[in-house]
Amino acid sequence: MKDNLLPAYLAALDDDLRDARAAGVPSDMTAALTRGVSALKRATLRLRFRIIRETVKSKIGLGGDAGKVLRDAAG
Repeated sequence: MKDNLLPAYLAALDDDLRDARAAGVPSDMTAALTRGVSALKRATLRLRFRIIRETVKSKIGLGGDAGKVLRDAAG
């Protein structure tokens, strides 16, 4: 089974943070969770872009040293 549970988990964390703010929980109590959620979202976004980049490179036939080829092509 290959279900992607991360979007549901991030949505649940966002809901929890929103409910905590609505309930009047001080931001210093939720700061660690907020930083953790932000870090997880950034890591997920970087991973998605990395997957897209690798997919594009493989489809256009760039191999192991594609970064050098792309830098040279960019001038």
